[in-house]
Amino acid sequence: MSTHPALNPYGPLLRLLRQEGRIDLRRMLVMLAASGLANTGVFVSINEAFGHVSSGTLHWREGALFAILVLLYLMAQRYVLQTGAREVEQLIFRVRMGLLERLQRCELLEVERLGQARIHAAIGADTRTLSQFSIALVLAAQSMLLVIFTAGYVYYLAPVAFFLSGLFIAGSAAIYIQKSRAVNEALARASMRESELHNTVGEVLGGFKELKLSSVKARRVLADASELTASTADLRTEAQGALAGSLVFSQTAFFLLFGVAVFLVPAFGSTSSTAIVKSTTALLFMFGPLSTMIGAIPQLAVVSAAAESILGLYDELDACLAAAPTPADRPLPIAPSFATIELEDVTFHYRDRDSVAFSTGPVRMRITRGETIMITGGNGSGKSTLMRLLCALYPADAGHILVDGRTVGVDERQAYRDRFAAVFSDFHLFRRAVFEAMSDPQEVARLLVALEVDEKTGIRDGLFATVDLSTGQRKRLALITALLEHREVLLLDEWAADQDPHFRRKFYLEILPHLKARGLTIIAVTHDERYFPVADRRYHMEDGHIVEITHPVEGTADEQ
Repeated sequence: MSTHPALNPYGPLLRLLRQEGRIDLRRMLVMLAASGLANTGVFVSINEAFGHVSSGTLHWREGALFAILVLLYLMAQRYVLQTGAREVEQLIFRVRMGLLERLQRCELLEVERLGQARIHAAIGADTRTLSQFSIALVLAAQSMLLVIFTAGYVYYLAPVAFFLSGLFIAGSAAIYIQKSRAVNEALARASMRESELHNTVGEVLGGFKELKLSSVKARRVLADASELTASTADLRTEAQGALAGSLVFSQTAFFLLFGVAVFLVPAFGSTSSTAIVKSTTALLFMFGPLSTMIGAIPQLAVVSAAAESILGLYDELDACLAAAPTPADRPLPIAPSFATIELEDVTFHYRDRDSVAFSTGPVRMRITRGETIMITGGNGSGKSTLMRLLCALYPADAGHILVDGRTVGVDERQAYRDRFAAVFSDFHLFRRAVFEAMSDPQEVARLLVALEVDEKTGIRDGLFATVDLSTGQRKRLALITALLEHREVLLLDEWAADQDPHFRRKFYLEILPHLKARGLTIIAVTHDERYFPVADRRYHMEDGHIVEITHPVEGTADEQ
């Protein structure tokens, strides 16, 4: 069966179930059938018992059969719902882990290209959609079997009623589905408008200071919000009107169905009045499952769209992995320490689709173990890109990284990365501070005091007690986390930019020398000219090119 969305709108969902599902479909179908048969049997036993009650011939065996059917229904229904919920949650677990494992193996550039919003949507919203509608879809499948079994009972009672009601139901369902499609389209347009409105509200909150400084800008943003709000209201009104029309149609179709059974069926044959009454009652019983089935159709489309989004991200991540060089199963061993790290004519190009947006290099740079190196340059000069190239987060388009004169191969890339700890300019502060089981609590306490955050937070069970601090204090916590990893090289990208003057001075004149004395190799991007003498060497970047600054800097680092 084709799974192309245009040919089979539910193909993505079927593909995801085949790829990630582990459920025993045969057993599930058997239990669905048992539940549907038992449910139909309960109704049939009651329907048939009415005639026996009126004639006074009701026997205890009929009551016993009714009780057995109810018990069978309860057991089968419980199995179906519990198994369905459990298997869907297991499927969601496998989907999320599959995405996370692929992400972990992808390179930084590919993840940046995909964007966080796309990944968040697949792991969060799309999998949540699968979970929310899972039980509804299981009940819809059960309702389909229930309709089939009840229709068989109607055929047994009155074949004419079976054929006439079947034609009427099929035509009514087609019209209802068409009406529901119009409702969904209107709701989708309204949701898009609401997303735009949320963005505008975000601009109001994020740019509140700027709006207070400009009445012209504030009026323009408010006008945009007013237009979006009015448009959303109009689309919602249109959708609600279409929904109301669908509900009225379904109720009218329900009444007409009974009219078919009561007024039209007798005109096509010698069906007895008892059979007409029983078949009409069966149609009444069938209406609930029919409504469940028809109502599940738009839900199924939503679930299939979520599955398509997940599979699309799967495919893109797999393409990233397939395009990347395949590393060895285990990284090659490297020496526990190094003497030199060199960048030899390393170049890198940021690409915007098919064009090159920015180039860095060729970079020639030599780092000796234990050095403190400062890197300077204007905004957009390529400093942050250099830091990512240096620790192999970005793959070089040309050139090599050498450790002690030996080129770092693809199979050694992760082992090479494990030499580095970093606090980037766009750093992320993990709530977990201690990632190693044997971290020394006394070392943690010393670092909290040294970085002057011991009164702001602490570490309990490896976690920071709070990270709700200023940007400068959060950077200090990020530095603590980096130092607790006990790596050989520490990368700091504009680390001191958000520190107050007192702590900035302490960082350059006390903390960096202390770390250097411990044997750390430190590479820091900075604009603090007065502290350049702290460095052993300095490099300057401009337009993606780097040069070493060899002339001395005037002044001293300890000037006030």
